Amino acid sequence: MNLTNRGWLPPLAEIVGGMLLGAIIGVPLTFVIPMFIQPRGGSFDDVVGALAGLYFGYLAGVVIGVTLVGRWMKHRGAWWAALIGAVAGALLAIGLASMGLANQPALVQVAYFGLTVILSVVGYTWLANRRASESA
Repeated sequence: MNLTNRGWLPPLAEIVGGMLLGAIIGVPLTFVIPMFIQPRGGSFDDVVGALAGLYFGYLAGVVIGVTLVGRWMKHRGAWWAALIGAVAGALLAIGLASMGLANQPALVQVAYFGLTVILSVVGYTWLANRRASESA
């Protein structure tokens, strides 16, 4: 990321915007998704639905937030670059959890919520810088 000419403000604003919109979209889906699942007796279907709602809702919210704040800050990135970065961050956090990080659940949550938004911003900013260098 080339931050010499614009400073740290645009990526920092994109991180904050992505985290906020991720929470705004993800938390309600935690409660909405289990309502559509018909839980069987003695199963964890509602818990799985709540976790899936939070997981995918946060991921979608991060992409939307990074893209909207990036457009507001006049970045020329694309939503698909933010999506690729967010999915890569989520997969990296899941990979870290499967390699033994799952013994510390708080660390897994920090890795998921942090890596998702940071890699989403990296993807969005990388494409914006690439487009800027091609047009210059």
